[in-house]
Amino acid sequence: MTQRLPQQGVTNLEAVELGLREALFKDGRQLLEALYRHADLPVPGG
Repeated sequence: MTQRLPQQGVTNLEAVELGLREALFKDGRQLLEALYRHADLPVPGG
């Protein structure tokens, strides 16, 4: 992703923000996937 940013005219601060956002989404997704793998996870309404 970061290789395309300069070609698209993205500023340094935008590139940092986009990189951080992408990393947070990835980490959050991995955390949720790990939680869902636990069979004893209480699910509201379930």
